[in-house]
Amino acid sequence: MLYTLAGGGTLCGVATLVLLIVATATDFWMQYRYAGSAANQGLWRFCINHKCHAHTITVAFWDATRAFMLLAVLSCFAGI
Repeated sequence: MLYTLAGGGTLCGVATLVLLIVATATDFWMQYRYAGSAANQGLWRFCINHKCHAHTITVAFWDATRAFMLLAVLSCFAGI
């Protein structure tokens, strides 16, 4: 019984880690219209009409969000 629970907990932890990595890496944190074109933005870059560019101007709350998401990924990895 104990090994079954440990296996299930490990499986949930690995699934959580994968989803957290995908959430951190994706470019779809925000979706909006920019000058009549579809645009989306993630932690690392923004895309307008499927042309993606790195963030050149950093805002403090985006930097903090990046840092905390990376800490969450590392903590989740260490927890597994």
